[in-house]
Amino acid sequence: MHLPLVLLAYRSSVQESTACTPALLMLGRELRTPREMCFGRPPHTPAVPPGPEYARRLQDRMETAHAFARDQLQKAGIRQKRNYDMRAKGRDFNPEDLVWVFSPKRKKGRCPKLDCHWMSKKLVIVDTDCGIDDAQAILMALAAPQVQVLALTCVFGNADVNNVCQNVLRVLSVCGKEEVPVFRGSRGPLVGADCPLSDHFGSDGLGDVFKNKDPQWEQKIQKEHAVSAMIRLVSERPNQVSLVSLGPLTNLAMAVRLDPEFPQKLKDLYIMGGNMEGKGNVTLCAEFNFRMDPESAHVVLEDFLCCTYIATWEFACRNKLSWDFFDTLMSQDSAAARFMKTVTSQCWAYSRDALQNKRDVFFGPGFVSYDSYAVAAFIDPGLITASQHCPVRVELQGTIGRGMMALDPTDVLKKAHKVFVFEKCDVEKFGQLMMSSFRQM
Repeated sequence: MHLPLVLLAYRSSVQESTACTPALLMLGRELRTPREMCFGRPPHTPAVPPGPEYARRLQDRMETAHAFARDQLQKAGIRQKRNYDMRAKGRDFNPEDLVWVFSPKRKKGRCPKLDCHWMSKKLVIVDTDCGIDDAQAILMALAAPQVQVLALTCVFGNADVNNVCQNVLRVLSVCGKEEVPVFRGSRGPLVGADCPLSDHFGSDGLGDVFKNKDPQWEQKIQKEHAVSAMIRLVSERPNQVSLVSLGPLTNLAMAVRLDPEFPQKLKDLYIMGGNMEGKGNVTLCAEFNFRMDPESAHVVLEDFLCCTYIATWEFACRNKLSWDFFDTLMSQDSAAARFMKTVTSQCWAYSRDALQNKRDVFFGPGFVSYDSYAVAAFIDPGLITASQHCPVRVELQGTIGRGMMALDPTDVLKKAHKVFVFEKCDVEKFGQLMMSSFRQM
């Protein structure tokens, strides 16, 4: 119990043999006593009486070594910063600007001396079929201070691609982020006939609550096709841009067909879609995004060899938030919360009614924002607490199984490329991230 005090007394006591304290010889400075920590050092510290010659030489060597180490660490940090600035692209800072970076994984006092104290923002392209849950996910990405959204690319899915573009523009307007470019992409699947569009979020994808459309919306869409823009933005910043896909994978499949090296230039890929237990939400065995364009899902999971993370439908359902959390989320006094409360007024009322009547309820009651899980995992990978690393394949045949994603944990397919399929997440942390994004916007 008294050992720390004994050690403090020993290290701060002047030794007869050296005429110095052990702390001065080990650290190059004297320890601060409890009294000095409270009231500061005395104005006149009595001089240490001269000791043996070898002790003075040892003290001089220690002080010289400490001064040299401090100087070299400072120079190494400056060199490291300069080299980083020369390699970095797409930054918001000028070379050698000093910035503070908050790292939640580091506790105070535990940062390595040569650790980087600077980093550029995480660059991302969000490919979306903007429905209500897409809108929530986009809000999260735009609100994250460590994320820079390079572009929002649109694809058919929850609505036709023109409605999707208008929905994205509406979300950007709510957030005050109209400077983010929006690109129109694929109108239908890669091959075959178009599947009927979903009406789960209304015919326009946002609950059919907005009667007035922006007559100038087409002028706000970039002229470049979404697939071309995707290839260009990633090629300009190889291995720096992440891609988050929230809808059918048609744009991604077209990108790899036009530029086979496109996946190699990506930093990583996050997908919301597919299933891992053979349960479907539009057919018996298939999830909506994959079922809308099974061929594109197949192409992406076969040809994209970059690091790939998948938030499946069952994963989202098993990590639901409570309806009490939903009510608190929508009661926030912010433009984002008011917007989301408006667009969710009808479809989420249906979800609660379905719960009371035991219809269409999977894995227990709760509020699910499917696409938000993929964006949250990109923003903070620490949210994911368990995942399965294995090959996957999309079924293209049949009427029941078409569009289903099959996992291969026993390596039957003999595929070299494996993906991370999320299994569990920190629901409380996920909720905090969503709540924070609504407060900021």
